[in-house]
Amino acid sequence: NADYLKPLDWLVGEWTSDDKDRPVKLTTKWALDKNYIVQDYVVSGEAGDDLKVTQWIGFDPISGQIKSRAFDSRGGYGEGLWERDDNTWSSEAIGVLPDGRTGSAENSVRFVDDSHMEWRSTGRNVDGQPMADVEVKFVREGEAAKGGK
Repeated sequence: NADYLKPLDWLVGEWTSDDKDRPVKLTTKWALDKNYIVQDYVVSGEAGDDLKVTQWIGFDPISGQIKSRAFDSRGGYGEGLWERDDNTWSSEAIGVLPDGRTGSAENSVRFVDDSHMEWRSTGRNVDGQPMADVEVKFVREGEAAKGGK
């Protein structure tokens, strides 16, 4: 199944958001003989109330698509099936919050260049109530110190 994930190889590495108010740190690495990609996010919160998210990405032979499953430090979880459109990977994600409410969103990650990517979550809702869209721009670590490309 590793061959299905090769187009996502560019994600592997250390990334930092360009948002100074609520920084996000993302670490992406290969796991289990490159059959999975594991992403660890830390979203800085107020007074040390950081949100941590771990996402496993792999190929689902039943759907024939890449599938992700995410778990967060507050007890929430979700999953999504991914599709590729040129340099953007998108997923229709569904999830459950720690209090049992459900939500959904269209999440996407877009390769900009070797040092930059964008993550977006649009059409978000919790229990049918609309939520604001979110966009986070990332710089590969090491590039931020140099000013990126």
